[in-house]
Amino acid sequence: MRFKIEKKENPNLQKYSKDDLEIAYKFSEKSYKEFEDFIKAIVLFGSQSR
Repeated sequence: MRFKIEKKENPNLQKYSKDDLEIAYKFSEKSYKEFEDFIKAIVLFGSQSR
């Protein structure tokens, strides 16, 4: 069974610079490629994740 889920835009994206978001996305992409099924989630904590 398939459900149509509409994607909502994150209201907090304006608080972060594009460079910071790009670094986080690249990190997560490379991690998923290297570890594949071993990773269930990538969560950033601390002042560096702001």
